[in-house]
Amino acid sequence: KSPFFRTQMPRKPRDVILSGVVGPGLVNMGNTCFFNAVVQALKAVKVFNEYFLELEEADFKHLGDSEDEKEGSIRNISLSRELMRLLTAMHNSERPLRPSELYFALCRCFPRLGGFVQHDAQECLHLLLDRLHYEFKRSGNYPPPPLP
Repeated sequence: KSPFFRTQMPRKPRDVILSGVVGPGLVNMGNTCFFNAVVQALKAVKVFNEYFLELEEADFKHLGDSEDEKEGSIRNISLSRELMRLLTAMHNSERPLRPSELYFALCRCFPRLGGFVQHDAQECLHLLLDRLHYEFKRSGNYPPPPLP
């Protein structure tokens, strides 16, 4: 066996969670592993994760302010808010989480991702990032996250 693995690998699964290497994970709600993979990949991008962990509920007050936007309109759905909530919960939890709020918000924006059937993770990532870009651009309140 390689000495690297003997010295670098945690001895117990709990050590992995406490070291911050892996984290609690997400519950598969039924063929949602494509979605879970996207969320976990984004969480692993340090600058992305830190940016969302610094956001607060008040940063999303601009949503739904326009009188011409109907309640329940796709324009009023905030994937960025739901992603912030989920990443914060993942940061603070030791147990696997159910990502239902973000998943259902994503499905309302992109109905083709719903139905609890398998989808392509790359397509899901592309749609999610495009929507986040749209929301941040629309708000006018968000500078891009700093690059490392």
